[in-house]
Amino acid sequence: MDLLVERLTAEHLALLEQYESARRRDECSLLVCTVWQTYRAIAVTRTWSSESAEYTRVSSDVQSLCRAVMRRRISRHARLDSNTEALVHYVPPVTRLLVFGAGDDAQPLCDLGASLGWHVAVADRRARLATRDRFPNAASVIAAEWDEAVSAMIFSRRSAVVFMTHSVEDDLRLLSLISQQPDVAYVGALGLLHRREWLCQQVITLGVPRSRACVANLRGPIGLALGDRSAAGIAVAVIAEILAVLNGQTAQSLSSAKMLNNLSTSGRRAHAWRCGGVSGGSVEAPRAIETARNGRR
Repeated sequence: MDLLVERLTAEHLALLEQYESARRRDECSLLVCTVWQTYRAIAVTRTWSSESAEYTRVSSDVQSLCRAVMRRRISRHARLDSNTEALVHYVPPVTRLLVFGAGDDAQPLCDLGASLGWHVAVADRRARLATRDRFPNAASVIAAEWDEAVSAMIFSRRSAVVFMTHSVEDDLRLLSLISQQPDVAYVGALGLLHRREWLCQQVITLGVPRSRACVANLRGPIGLALGDRSAAGIAVAVIAEILAVLNGQTAQSLSSAKMLNNLSTSGRRAHAWRCGGVSGGSVEAPRAIETARNGRR
């Protein structure tokens, strides 16, 4: 293991501010750190890049590394040549939890989402419920009519929308509004199956643009079947389901035979990817593997 220790400067403080800003963006970011080392000195450069960038400010080897990191959504270190190393740090986009309905059952859901580092916004037409005192961990608390509340929120591919209004009329209005927003990762409505079916039928009957796509993704009842119907238990079940959707996973016990086999296989693949070259580029194996190979010669 090599450690790079640098004297703290204003440039490093600016880098930390940039990193905090990157964590709040709705697209993923890459922090590219390149280290050149000679027997006399070490030189370090750091470059920010984003999901939509073309990586033109870095070498072709680092470009290949950036593309591989973006595909796998995981940070990667590699040795480029005998004197140069690169670390591409993956900063995921912010996850947004958008909760409509500020009843007591929404409080543990918002608290749990905030504990995961998510940007939590809660809205309700009832100003007496949508208050900062009731939702101290939410980044945004909105007391307004539904159309105004929806307009005040940001919707992205990493957004999870949860209806907890306890009113089918409010849910229908919200579903009509959400259908016209950019696609989100998760949309769910609290309530039984027949409630979801009624909402789907009504929003399609109203002829709301893009409603069929939204209806196809609408979940209800929401949450995993954990067996706890308390407000806190429902919050855990809903957050767990959202996490599974965001990560493209099916919720299973890690101790099941199928999951144990999947973990073993994926672990070997991940290790091989971290230690091997980057497909399509000229990046060589990291130092640990290179050292091991030299030792065998």
